[in-house]
Amino acid sequence: MITLTVALEEKYELWSPGGSARIVDAVGFVTGDNQNILTPGEILRRIDIPARALRKRTAHRRFTLTRLGRSTVFLIRTQTPGMSDLLLTVTAGTTRPVPELCSRASTSSPPTSGSPIPTGPLTTVAT
Repeated sequence: MITLTVALEEKYELWSPGGSARIVDAVGFVTGDNQNILTPGEILRRIDIPARALRKRTAHRRFTLTRLGRSTVFLIRTQTPGMSDLLLTVTAGTTRPVPELCSRASTSSPPTSGSPIPTGPLTTVAT
């Protein structure tokens, strides 16, 4: 689930025992292997999915070393229809989700809604 929430750029609402609430980005929730930003007594109350994320085109791939084994790597790709943006989120073989914003190195026009993703080299955009 964390892979999906990071890929869709979701936000979490966290409640503390004292009644206060805070909003955090999904990408910052997991900080390491079996570690997250929750403080003692704090709970994850709500996950907000932005409407724009639900309009994105998505694809996912899971790779394992054995047929029924644990994932070696899990990838989710999202792209806004009609745009050349591409967000690739990597998990499973990492200690926390790793989102990478990529763009096309070519100057070709962005794909139209429903068209396949153009081929060509990808470059990582520094964030």
